[in-house]
Amino acid sequence: MVRVVLDLHRHVLLRHLELGVPRDPAAERRLWDDLTQFYLHYMPFVPAQVVSPGVPSGPPTP
Repeated sequence: MVRVVLDLHRHVLLRHLELGVPRDPAAERRLWDDLTQFYLHYMPFVPAQVVSPGVPSGPPTP
């Protein structure tokens, strides 16, 4: 259940984390792999500039 919710709303979660939405599936996979290492294994995380044109990178407005 949690996996489905994260999959459906993953771009919203990325915007709330102020990371932006990746440009392509490969970049998104790398981003999620890096986030997994950061949250599960306390590895350093340095976000790349991955915002797609036309996609807001800030938190969504209500």
